[in-house]
Amino acid sequence: MIADEFEYVYGTDMGPFFTGWFVGDLVGDTATTTFMFQSARTVAWVNNFGLQNPATRDITRAEMNLAVDAASVVLDGLEAIGTV
Repeated sequence: MIADEFEYVYGTDMGPFFTGWFVGDLVGDTATTTFMFQSARTVAWVNNFGLQNPATRDITRAEMNLAVDAASVVLDGLEAIGTV
């Protein structure tokens, strides 16, 4: 499991992050991790087409920047409280 490898290499327990905290408890760790990574792949695939089309390129870039900024805020908050 990716969380086990992460802990082995970096010494940090990322299990709760990769299993989606309570969602992993409801539907299972493997299903939750698979869903999270498949969702990221789907977004990347859709953004690929958005960037290729001149009519949607700017809005796609804006959405991508918004997503990165939001993730940074969330991860900074989790780091501040000692979760990651």
